Amino acid sequence: MDSKFISGLYCSKGNQDWKQLRIGINIEQLQEELIRLKPKAEKGFINVDVCWSKDGTKLYAVLDDYKAKEKVTSSQQNPDRDLPF
Repeated sequence: MDSKFISGLYCSKGNQDWKQLRIGINIEQLQEELIRLKPKAEKGFINVDVCWSKDGTKLYAVLDDYKAKEKVTSSQQNPDRDLPF
């Protein structure tokens, strides 16, 4: 199983009231990581979530690979059902 952690992307809390988040980038690591993630990209994009650790002391970046399920209509669910109305 591939790791969802984004290697080369380092998050920390902003150092000013108006800065919510600081992101540090290790260019070499992130470049390799983007090559690893390229097959998972849709239309050339990936989504990254910035999360707090369980103890609330550290921030980290993870790949958001959520895919919404396609909605199924009632006619698709029961195509043989013939309703009188």
